[in-house]
Amino acid sequence: MLSPVIYSYSVAKTWHIFCLNRKINNAIDAPFTTHLLWLSIS
Repeated sequence: MLSPVIYSYSVAKTWHIFCLNRKINNAIDAPFTTHLLWLSIS
């Protein structure tokens, strides 16, 4: 009965960590990504 709760909690935890990592990566990659976007648009 408890296993779905534990499963969804661990998924939520993993997703939260993944989102945090994405935010950090986005902060680092933002200039590079902007440059790539600018190149692809022009």
